[in-house]
Amino acid sequence: MLDFNNEKITPSNVFGLSNKVMKLLNDFDMDISFENPDKEYFIKLKNLKWDKKAKKIFNKIDKVRLDFETTCIEEVFDENPDDGYPISMGSFDSDVWRCWIFLSGCSAVNNDREVMVVDDVVCACKTYFKLLGLLNKN
Repeated sequence: MLDFNNEKITPSNVFGLSNKVMKLLNDFDMDISFENPDKEYFIKLKNLKWDKKAKKIFNKIDKVRLDFETTCIEEVFDENPDDGYPISMGSFDSDVWRCWIFLSGCSAVNNDREVMVVDDVVCACKTYFKLLGLLNKN
């Protein structure tokens, strides 16, 4: 099967960016060679546990993000109470939360750990915001 550029569709070009993010994390935009995640990689992800400090900092960061988001939404409604903007962030909130957990796990697996630590949470947040920056450039 060929894609729109007449190139053969392969898992590496379909999942290229997600694989780079998983394995290279904050360096996903660099031209670095890496091995794609295999079945063992995902098994390790599934079996990860949280370090208490990492879980605590993760929850604090998420609370700050939610507070900021709530403040931004309230300001829109306060300034324009009759405009009726349909702002629903519920699904987006859970997606951000899952993404941060997933990226934290990738960091732990990439560093041969069975437990997610504070460094993994920080790496996940940096990667996430870098991805958002990439999306905002387009």
